[in-house]
Amino acid sequence: MKTIRSFSVKDIDQIAKAHRISVAKREKEWFTSQLKKSFEFLNAFDNLRKRINKQKATYHTLGLTNSTRGDKIEKSLSQKEALANTTISYKGYFLSPSVFDQ
Repeated sequence: MKTIRSFSVKDIDQIAKAHRISVAKREKEWFTSQLKKSFEFLNAFDNLRKRINKQKATYHTLGLTNSTRGDKIEKSLSQKEALANTTISYKGYFLSPSVFDQ
């Protein structure tokens, strides 16, 4: 992406003429300064994009590989142990208060 050129009062005159609007001299100067600031800001983003594109991609910041544990079958709770601390159960399932009104 190439650098965006700056605006002048002449450019504001052309835009106003194309859109058939009248713009006071003070407004033209204000629009010109605002457009310059806006495009300087956009150019800064373009420069940042160029710098980022030069960087090598980082997939993991610590350089770890295969850092997840392997699947191991372990003893799990029995149904009776799992339901031991619940106050309400029905036919081996946990019960909770109703979410939706009927």
